[in-house]
Amino acid sequence: MNKVLFLGAGASVDAGYPLAVKLLGAMEAEYREAVFQNEKRDWEAFSKYRSSASGPLASVLNASNPELVLTLPDLLEAALESNDTDNWIAVRAAAMKEDEQAGDAANKYWNDSQREELHQAVLAKHAFQRLTDSFFSHLHCSDSQADARGRRSYLDRALAGMEQGDTVVTTNWDTLAERVLLDQRRWSIADGYGFSAPIVTGPEWRSRKQFLRGGSAVKVLKLHGSTGWFRTTDEEDSTLYFKYASFLQYFSPPNHLECHHADEPPAGHGPDMNPVVVFPSYLKQLDDPILQCIWDQAGVALHTATSITFVGFSLPKADVAIRALLNPIRRRLSDGMCEVTVMVASDSQAGKRWKRFLGDRVQIIKKTAKEFFMPK
Repeated sequence: MNKVLFLGAGASVDAGYPLAVKLLGAMEAEYREAVFQNEKRDWEAFSKYRSSASGPLASVLNASNPELVLTLPDLLEAALESNDTDNWIAVRAAAMKEDEQAGDAANKYWNDSQREELHQAVLAKHAFQRLTDSFFSHLHCSDSQADARGRRSYLDRALAGMEQGDTVVTTNWDTLAERVLLDQRRWSIADGYGFSAPIVTGPEWRSRKQFLRGGSAVKVLKLHGSTGWFRTTDEEDSTLYFKYASFLQYFSPPNHLECHHADEPPAGHGPDMNPVVVFPSYLKQLDDPILQCIWDQAGVALHTATSITFVGFSLPKADVAIRALLNPIRRRLSDGMCEVTVMVASDSQAGKRWKRFLGDRVQIIKKTAKEFFMPK
């Protein structure tokens, strides 16, 4: 039997992670009185932007759902890029025609207050992205401590039932699933994410590099990327790497004191912010080649599995791409080719959405992940 375990944000709640609708509140509690000035500055910039709106836009920016909050700056960034492109075309045309009046009008655009408002929205969005990476990195570090293992014992029970060739698919940025499988010695960071990663073991100063072997029994396919994943540049020929300082440092396999990604730039020479993460928005960007590879594999796993279990994923309206990914399951379920179970805790609306989406044959269970995997 081919099994897929699909984990949403609700699967990590019992291990200390916030639901999506509580993420902004948790981040505010973390950063309102931040110790590090860069984090405090970023939170102030993001908060100032949210409070600057009025009318209907204020209700969007001050919503608890980050999907709503982050969609607006995504739209404004798209508008800024489009307007900048149009203006450059106007500048070139004016220069070719030697039209000083048209050239002056085009050049005034760069100091226009409306463009500055768009620019501030983009800065606020980037501040949120940096804070999100920091927030989940802190939790990732906490999860590496010995006393944290008990918090995720229910996931240990859940993943113990996964067999060779089974797949975990997740929209989460956290590292709980792979950490549990790593503890069980059935997953390797060298190939466990669905792609090969050149992981060098041992101290950086070692002259002869030794690479970590793969051999993951169960893959963890992260549809929205992960904390700790970055690219060397924002260009098309960039390389993905796992950051040591905030990720690999707290994620060493058993019997390996230290691991580094061979493609990580030297300290001080890498980019400040090129995360491979799909941030909450109705306009999620899925054009990263690694993410496309992951989605391809997730599609194959979901569409060939005989048993699919969804835990903590509420099927939100914003996840249009995931709905498209899951859509073929409805026919397979109605034809008796697979069985599907959905855990929705106490969210009755999520249960109704799943029923409408997959039909009456889907089994809805109103339990938390911990209640389901570790019944009393």
